[in-house]
Amino acid sequence: MPESSVEKAKQVCNKLCETIRKRTEDSGISCSMGIAIFLPENDYDANSLVKQADAAMYEAKKEPGLTIKLAKV
Repeated sequence: MPESSVEKAKQVCNKLCETIRKRTEDSGISCSMGIAIFLPENDYDANSLVKQADAAMYEAKKEPGLTIKLAKV
């Protein structure tokens, strides 16, 4: 499941960057995304998941280009 989530996230980032590039003619656009996946056995609430995804996004921003990071849950 996480692999398919990462692939879907890459598709979303690529499409978003493509759209922005077309509208702004800025070729320096990239995308960083953090993903937290809900697993019932972990018993996380929505705020915890958002915080984990946010932390993963900031880890992704440390790397150049299109980067997707999964939260460590």
